[in-house]
Amino acid sequence: MSVTRQAAEEPTTTMPESNVGELAIVDPATLVIGVNTRSEVNLDPHFCRDVGDRGVREPITVRRDGDGRLVVRKGQRRTLAALKAGRAAVPVLIEPEPDTGETDTDGQIERIIDQYGENVHRAAITEADEARAHQQLLDLGLSAGQIVRRTHVPARRIRAIQAVNASRAAKDAIEGVGGYAMTIDQAAVVAEFDDGTEHAEPAVALLREVAECDPDRFGHAAQRLRDERAERQLVSGYAEALAADGIRLLSAEDTVTATELYLLRPTPECPSGTELSAEQHTSCPGHAIYLTVRKDWTTGAKEVHAEAYCTAPDQHAPRYDRAAPQLGAVGAEVTGEDLEAERERQRVQRRQVIENYNNKAWDSATTHRREWLTDFLSRRKPPVDAAMFIAVTLAVGSHDARRAMEGGQGTACGLLKLPEPKPFTGGSSDLVDAARAAAGPRALQLALAVLLGAYEDGISRDSWRRPTGDTIAYFTALRNWHYPLSDVEQLALGRAGAADEGDGLQDVDGIEPGAAPETEPMTAELDGGIA
Repeated sequence: MSVTRQAAEEPTTTMPESNVGELAIVDPATLVIGVNTRSEVNLDPHFCRDVGDRGVREPITVRRDGDGRLVVRKGQRRTLAALKAGRAAVPVLIEPEPDTGETDTDGQIERIIDQYGENVHRAAITEADEARAHQQLLDLGLSAGQIVRRTHVPARRIRAIQAVNASRAAKDAIEGVGGYAMTIDQAAVVAEFDDGTEHAEPAVALLREVAECDPDRFGHAAQRLRDERAERQLVSGYAEALAADGIRLLSAEDTVTATELYLLRPTPECPSGTELSAEQHTSCPGHAIYLTVRKDWTTGAKEVHAEAYCTAPDQHAPRYDRAAPQLGAVGAEVTGEDLEAERERQRVQRRQVIENYNNKAWDSATTHRREWLTDFLSRRKPPVDAAMFIAVTLAVGSHDARRAMEGGQGTACGLLKLPEPKPFTGGSSDLVDAARAAAGPRALQLALAVLLGAYEDGISRDSWRRPTGDTIAYFTALRNWHYPLSDVEQLALGRAGAADEGDGLQDVDGIEPGAAPETEPMTAELDGGIA
C-alpha cells in the first residue's frame, strides 16, 4: 500500500503542545540522525523484520534544529531499522527544546547524559521471562511456527524454549533455583539429559557447575555426556543378553579385584604358559564379563568388546609358574629386578589409563569443535586475520593442506554443509561452484574453510601426545578466534612430545601417578587395530 510521505515539519497527527512536547507521525526518511553516543549500530535481521511487520511502537525522540528539521535525539536504531524495513511512517515525540549545536557545551552534556542513561539503565528481559512469555503464547493456542513468524525469534530458540518448559530441572536451572541462573541454550541441554534415568541427576549437576564456573567449556562437557550416554546405550543390549544367559557383568570397579583370563592357566597340571580360554572358563563359578567400547580406527565406528575375567582365580593356577611378586607381601622375596618390573607395570598401567581417558576426551572434543567450525564458517564475515592465516599456511606449504587438496576436501565440504565428494571423483564440484559464485568476504571464508578442513584431516587421537607443527599452528589460530579449547586440546599446545619424556604423563589432566581419573572412563581403548 502506498503511503504519501509527509514533510518533517508537517506532521499528519499531533497532540496539543505542552511542556512534554508534540507527538507526530512522520516519514522516517525526513529525520536527521544526530550525534549519538552509540558508535556502532547493530541492526540484526530479526529486529528489522519485527519493525517491518509491526512498525516502530515506541516513539522516536527528536528536536527541531534551526532549519526546522527533526533531529533524532533518542531512537537511532529504530529510525534506521524503519528505513531498512521500508516503513513509510513512524511515531516521533518532538521535544519543545530546540536542537543544540555542537558548540553548545551545556546542551551537548545534556544530550550525552540522556543517551547514555537511556541505554545503560535499560534492563533486558531475562531468559526466564522469555521462556515464560513463549510458554504463555503456546498455552493461548499459538503453534511454535506461528510464534516464529510473529516474533521473528529463530525457530531453534523456540524449540529450545519448548524443551526447557517441559523439564522441571531445566526450568529450575533457568530461574536460578538452587544456584546459578543458566541461559536458555544451556537449560535446553539440561532438559536433554533430564530423562528420568539414574544418570540424569549427576549429569544435570555437572552441567550446572560447568555453566557457572567454566561456561566457555559448557559445550565440551555436554558433548562428553552425550558420548558417554551413547556408549551406555550401545553396551546395554549386550548386557541384557549376558544377564539373560546368567553371566555376571562386571563394573570397572569390579575388575580391580578380578583377574583377567590371560593371567591364568586351567589347572596347575597344565604346562606353564598355557592360556585359559574364555570357552574353557564358562563353567567356572567365577566366570564374568567386562564390556568395553572400542573405536575402529579405520572406520571410526564404535564396537562393543567383551573381556573375560575370573572372580575366583584360586580355582585355577597362575599362567606362569613364577608369578609376579606382590610388593609388600609378608615373606615375599623381592629382588631389584622384581621391583623395577613392578614399577614398569605400574607405569604402563598408568599410561594406559591416561591415554584411554584422553582418547575419549579427544573424540568428544572433535565432535564439539567441528560443530563450532560449522557455525564459525557460516558467519557473514571471516576473522580479521583470515587473509594472513591463509597466506602463511600456503607459504609454509602445510603438509595437511597438500594432502587435503589431493583428497577432495571432503571435511571442508562437511563444515560448509555441502555434499561431500563421491569417492574417486577428484574433488567436490559443489565446492568449486560455490567458490566461483563467491565474492569478497564469502570467497575468503570458503578459502579459509578449505584450509581448516585440511587441518582437521591432519589431526588424530595421537595429536594430544605428539602434535606436529601444523597441529600447533591450527590450535593456536582457533584459540585466537575465541574457540574454547578443551583440556585435552590444550595438551596439543602445551605438551609437545610430553609422552616421550620418560614418566612425563604424570600430571596430564590432573591424574596423579598410580591413580585413575576422578571420573573413570567407561571403556578401555588400546592402540593397534581397534583403538
